Formats: sequence, structure tokens, C-alpha cells
Amino acid sequence: MNTAQSVVFGCGGLVMAILYQYDFLFTTLFVILHLLVIGAGIFLGSSWSLVRGKQYKPTSAPPEESAVNVLIQKLMERKVDKRGEPKKVVISRNIDLALQEVIDLSLRDFVLTWYEDLSKDQESLLTAIMGDVWIIIKRLSARLSKVDMMKLITQDVVEKLHSHFTEIRTAAKSDSNVGDDRKFSLHPWLANEAAERQFLSQLCEVLLLIFLPDNYSGCTTIRHILREIVTSAGIHGSLGLIFSPQMTPRVLMTSDVLMASQEEAPMMRPAGDLG
Repeated sequence: MNTAQSVVFGCGGLVMAILYQYDFLFTTLFVILHLLVIGAGIFLGSSWSLVRGKQYKPTSAPPEESAVNVLIQKLMERKVDKRGEPKKVVISRNIDLALQEVIDLSLRDFVLTWYEDLSKDQESLLTAIMGDVWIIIKRLSARLSKVDMMKLITQDVVEKLHSHFTEIRTAAKSDSNVGDDRKFSLHPWLANEAAERQFLSQLCEVLLLIFLPDNYSGCTTIRHILREIVTSAGIHGSLGLIFSPQMTPRVLMTSDVLMASQEEAPMMRPAGDLG
């Protein structure tokens, strides 16, 4: 501490001692505190008045876009793009109209029944689903157009059926007493229900990789969820219904009833119509 600072502190101490001696110390501190508050008020009021007069607006940092806002914006852009796209004929006009009717009914019965309680904007989801379904139909149509239907029906299917019935007939004629014990061998995936489900699951995953849009087929989670849904609720249930023992007699009875009704229709016409 230098000499000047010592003199200042000494004078300050002397003044405080004199004020304390004559009971003016607290009064002086009170007055000084009030003067500081008044000065601060005058300074802040003047600063606020000057800033307000210039209409000063502080610069703010640009808001950061959240992931939810980006996702909503992309969905809206996708919705607008799909609305603006002209509808092209995929297979033929009549078949496309029939498929569109089936898609509309499926979405109404299997999607809107639970989704309309979750969201007020059902059109966005329906538009997205219909766009993806038509992509699948377009890819399936392109694949089927490369198949030789004549060769498939007249040669490949006939050969498979001939081989299948030949194995059944050979197994039925085999005689175990003479050592000719040839059994009809099933495919490995038909050994039990678990093997059948596993085979259908693998088959479904291959089909999803081929026909799904690229943004879905590349996502393992979505592909596995769709595989289990299609396998359990779609393919396995449909095959069980089609090849059940009760299905064939029911189809035959229905066809007999239709044929009988068609034969009775001309007989029920008035005599004037026959002429």
C-alpha cells in the first residue's frame, strides 16, 4: 500500500470517527444510499427513454427447426406432390378401377375403423397408403408381364401336377410285404405347422424385398413387422381356409346350386319371352 492510499484511508477513518462521535454516521450513510438509488433510477430511466425513442429491436437468433416440424413439413410436401401427380393406367382402366374400389373398401374397413379415433387428418394417411399400394401393384404387374403365361399353364403347371399325382399313385401301389415300401414324401416345410410358418415367413420377406417401395424395403424393422402381419393374418390363414377339408365340398355345392339356378332360369320365363 503506497502513501496516497494510506492518507485516503486515514482521512476516511478520521471522518467516520468524527461522525460517529457526534451521532451523524448512520444519518450520513442513509443519505448516501438514497442518493445512489436516485442516481441509478435517473440513469436507467434516461437509458430506457433513449432506447425507446429509437425503436430499437434487439436481434434474435433464428429459431432452430425441430425434428417434428421437419417431419410434418415433409409429410405435407409429399401429400401435395401425390395430389399433383396425374393418375396413370397401371394394368388397364377397368382393372385399375376395380382395384381402386377394393383398396378403398379395405382402407375403410381395416384402417379407418381404428385410425379415425387417433387423428383428425385421415386423408394424409390414406393418400400415403394408396400411393404405396399402387407402387406394389405396379411392380407386381411389371414382374407378371415378363412371365410366359402360355408356357406356365400348359407346360410348367401340367408337369408339376403330373409329377405330384405320379408320386401319389406310386406310393399307393407300393406293397410293404414284398419290400416295395415307397412312401409319399412331403416337402420339409410341410412337416409341421411351425416349419410351415417359418417357410411362409421367409417367402413373405423375399416378396416384401421385391415389391415394397425402397424406403420401406430398406428398413429392417418395418419389413419384419409387415412380414409377421402378412404371414400370420394373411397367407397362413388364407391357405388354411382354402385347403381345409370343408372348403372343397362347400365350393362344389355352391357351383351346383349356381348351375341349377342357371338351368332353371330359362324355364321360369313367360311363354311370350320364349317366342
